[in-house]
Amino acid sequence: MVEQDERLLLDWDALEVGETFETYEYVLTQDMIDAYRQGVMDPEASFPTISHKVDVKQYNARYRDAGSVNARCAFYCYNPPVAGKSIRVRAWIADKYLRRGKNYIVTEAVSVDEDGRLIDRVVTHELKQPTEVVKEMTQEAINLFEGSAGESGPSQFTDEETARETLGTEGTVASGRMSLSFAIELLRRYFGSDVFNHTGTVDLRFLRPVRPGDTITFSGQIVGLSREVNGSRVSVEIKVENQRGDTTAVGQGSAVVPNAYLPTDE
Repeated sequence: MVEQDERLLLDWDALEVGETFETYEYVLTQDMIDAYRQGVMDPEASFPTISHKVDVKQYNARYRDAGSVNARCAFYCYNPPVAGKSIRVRAWIADKYLRRGKNYIVTEAVSVDEDGRLIDRVVTHELKQPTEVVKEMTQEAINLFEGSAGESGPSQFTDEETARETLGTEGTVASGRMSLSFAIELLRRYFGSDVFNHTGTVDLRFLRPVRPGDTITFSGQIVGLSREVNGSRVSVEIKVENQRGDTTAVGQGSAVVPNAYLPTDE
């Protein structure tokens, strides 16, 4: 039995700057410190609290959304934590802003140990994931797509008898290139036409046919940022599902976001 997710669905427009989260408390053990130092390959690393991601941990406990990627993170050191001490964290929504059509949320958290020592402060800019694109497939739309290339003869896309002879199916199917077009729309809406139309890429692999009457949902998840000469390439994993929950296609996409569009100190 699948448990119901009782977290609130994020409404970026309704999100209030200054909203606070429940206090988060944990005991920092020596094992945690040792694992952190081994993981970062620095035997003198003094702030293993970085790995606890306490600001976004509390945000994710309250809200559910399409996911996000860490676009920027600032860490302020005050006193190294001590093994065995309880650490209390207070976190809140510090800011939110829209940049070139992208939604950003800024979370901030402060950690204090059981003796009242200020340990650290972390400020994180999260770039929210693309919103979904949903398409209801009709034979009329399929016919228009095929006709836009000047094709007028019967095919497995436009004629049931031809589809039966060619594919052995009872009805027509939609060209995979229609799904490719919808995936391009997903990323164009997210990155903006001025960015995606000049630097965008989509690579889609088709797993199941899409037919008239299907409702297909395109979603994306940011999986990485890599620096390039003129900005940062943002990489997105793409997934396509029909109304039955079957995955019809998967793939990747990306675009180069100019440095001027990324978070700054403004």
